[in-house]
Amino acid sequence: MGKSSPENTKGLPKDLLEILACPDDKAAVTEVTVKGKYALECTKCKRIFEVRERIPIMLPKDES
Repeated sequence: MGKSSPENTKGLPKDLLEILACPDDKAAVTEVTVKGKYALECTKCKRIFEVRERIPIMLPKDES
């Protein structure tokens, strides 16, 4: 089995943050705090993604 990855102070594993990408423009994401809650922000389009119970909610924009 793989080795466990160290977690950052926000609670998501660092190796997970390194592979996550914005579903719309495929850019990297960074950790941010929005209204006191931990979230992820796209480095290109600046879209904010909520993190619920340590699960990033990263759905593409609705194109309708």
